[in-house]
Amino acid sequence: MAPETAATPSDGPSRDLSTTTLPVHTNRSDTRTQGATLHETFRFMDLPTELRLHIYEHLLLDPSSYILPIVNLPPTRPNKSKSLCPAILRVSRTIHAEALPILYGSNAFILRTFPRKFCVPQLTSYFGPTNASLIRRVFTVMYEDHVCDPQKILKRYKEMVVEGEKLHVWGVRTTYRETWERNKVEQGHWLVEASERDMVLLGLGLDWFEFGDGEVGYWLVKNGSTAREHGLG
Repeated sequence: MAPETAATPSDGPSRDLSTTTLPVHTNRSDTRTQGATLHETFRFMDLPTELRLHIYEHLLLDPSSYILPIVNLPPTRPNKSKSLCPAILRVSRTIHAEALPILYGSNAFILRTFPRKFCVPQLTSYFGPTNASLIRRVFTVMYEDHVCDPQKILKRYKEMVVEGEKLHVWGVRTTYRETWERNKVEQGHWLVEASERDMVLLGLGLDWFEFGDGEVGYWLVKNGSTAREHGLG
């Protein structure tokens, strides 16, 4: 996961796939009268938008893993199933603009939110403010007696330049049933109960991080969180 300064296309020499032409060889029988093989060309940016987005997802998305920001260190991706290819972001400004939201908006982040001392701006400073503002999928954990006060959480995220109001998915897990019950009642205006099956639909891997600790976990998700094909809340 490269920092913001490394993800921006440079002005130096590079192979620009947005204008690169790719040869398509015709059948030899079609070129007898010309005595040579004809070449047809197309530019990467001439591909349909949907196909380009699929290519970006293949290069920049790993549904089997998550991104874990660490204070004063590069982020890590535990249990990753493949390497990501952020170099695609340097090809051209157009590709950078199209692909960057997939890298930061489609991958899942486990973002420490509780207790307050763990939720600090340094968690996302490695990414830079522009990239951090594109994060859309956040999972976290809370311990006994923590309260999911939306205003306090949004304030903490704002300090990290994470736009909490724009998160597509925000899910919190606790192993303390009383804490879960309390938040489900007191924070029911913005949180809804979710089962582990619901969380899988939302893109969570149950073997991630401490989520695979073997203890019974209870989930709450931001009202309106969406899965690829299903809506919760």
